Amino acid sequence: MQRLAIVLLMLSAFAFTSCKKDKREDVSGTYEFTNTGFSNFTIEAGLEDVEATLTVVGSGGGGGGGVDYQGLITDHSTGGGGGGGAGEKKVVTMGLDAGVQYLVVINAGGNGGSPGLNGNNGDGSGVMKDGAVILEALGGGGGKSQPDNTKGGGAGGAGYPAGQKGGDGASLIAGTAAAGAGGTSGDNASGHGKGGKGGKGTAADSGAKVPPTAGEKGQSGYVKVEWKGKKPL
Repeated sequence: MQRLAIVLLMLSAFAFTSCKKDKREDVSGTYEFTNTGFSNFTIEAGLEDVEATLTVVGSGGGGGGGVDYQGLITDHSTGGGGGGGAGEKKVVTMGLDAGVQYLVVINAGGNGGSPGLNGNNGDGSGVMKDGAVILEALGGGGGKSQPDNTKGGGAGGAGYPAGQKGGDGASLIAGTAAAGAGGTSGDNASGHGKGGKGGKGTAADSGAKVPPTAGEKGQSGYVKVEWKGKKPL
């Protein structure tokens, strides 16, 4: 009899707990930032248990310029510039404060290098509260060029992932040699913060010099805030 009473008490407690549901209204929203510079967002004041998933992407590095050639091409074409590295991508879920203004910082991608010059580095993106960084993603490195008349391609910029090395030049055959291709840029697969492709090297076409090209600019950074909370009763 005593054992039956204990079982009934446990079932009663379970039923009470199951019926005691959170009656607070769910609220959610999304802030998305693609413009470079400073922006702000504030989650509705008075909400409770606010949680957010932050996606932050740094900007990509610029591609290195194709290798230049001084004088008449007598031996080989030159290498391509290295691809710029991709910006870092971070996705973190954390608690945020309702009614508090947060600052978003997004930087432009690094400029591509002119022929013979390295690409510029990208810069970080981040979210700040009261002057303190709560999440930051780093920018990618600029792709490299090489000294004039160099057959080898420039190194890719460091990043997330890094850019690829530029293609090497080719030996002349009957006065013609294709330029080294520009290195492929790093791509973090987020649609943002991709590095710039490297520029083509100097080619030779039937004895005529075909000038190298500049590297491409890296993509800007990105921030997305997906939040949810509850309205108090």
